[in-house]
Amino acid sequence: METERPAEKQALHYFILVFVPSIPFWLLGEGRLPLAVNLPASALMFVCPFLAAGLLTWREGGGPGLRRWLGKAAGGGKIRPASGLALILLVVPGVYTASYLLMRLAGVSLPAAEITPGLAALNLALFFPAALAEELGWMGYALEPLQQRRGVLRAGLILGIVWALWHLIPHRQQGFSAGWIAGQSLYAILLRILIVWVYQRSGRSVLGAALMHTTDSLSWALFPRHGSHYNPWLVSLVSAALLAGLIVVGGRKGMRITTEDR
Repeated sequence: METERPAEKQALHYFILVFVPSIPFWLLGEGRLPLAVNLPASALMFVCPFLAAGLLTWREGGGPGLRRWLGKAAGGGKIRPASGLALILLVVPGVYTASYLLMRLAGVSLPAAEITPGLAALNLALFFPAALAEELGWMGYALEPLQQRRGVLRAGLILGIVWALWHLIPHRQQGFSAGWIAGQSLYAILLRILIVWVYQRSGRSVLGAALMHTTDSLSWALFPRHGSHYNPWLVSLVSAALLAGLIVVGGRKGMRITTEDR
């Protein structure tokens, strides 16, 4: 038990330092950002995981530790093998595509997709820096202590729950119902587990995790027109089915990667 306490304390300090600086963003975040998609000003809190992880890394390792941590943004932990990049880029769009097809099969009336290269490039330029800032915190700092004794599934579950809680107020500020927020919170937990799973199988690259996070933001923004008709419960269902399949195919050991397994 004593070996777990430092890891738990390290993760707890990180979570506190993410939530506390987010409070001003929540208080001032009622306004909507000038974007085609519905995002409140509180979405700018994406800087908080970056700042929290940077502060703790500097406190623990000084300048050298901070430089090593920042190096993860430049590809520290290369994406490998080639299939790793495919997982990063295709898993989440595959979930959204399956959800879209299920809605069409169910007879849901959907508008024509409004996807242009210019719109996709603009969204990519907006979402990737935010995703990288977040993942330097969630994956580049918080994952390691949680995974020391708990493995992929439990570490992803803990991070996913915290991640979902962190987004509750911004989702409310977007004007969504409690039912929608509950479905989105479930999806956030499942998505975080998937990101952790793919992260372990693609060279443990923070850059790769940020790319996967970005594919989720892009898929939502283009579903099928600026996030219209997005159904978090359906996306959660497809994600849960995918995750269950990964556990069955990979076996329990596939979700139990620990420090000793690397």
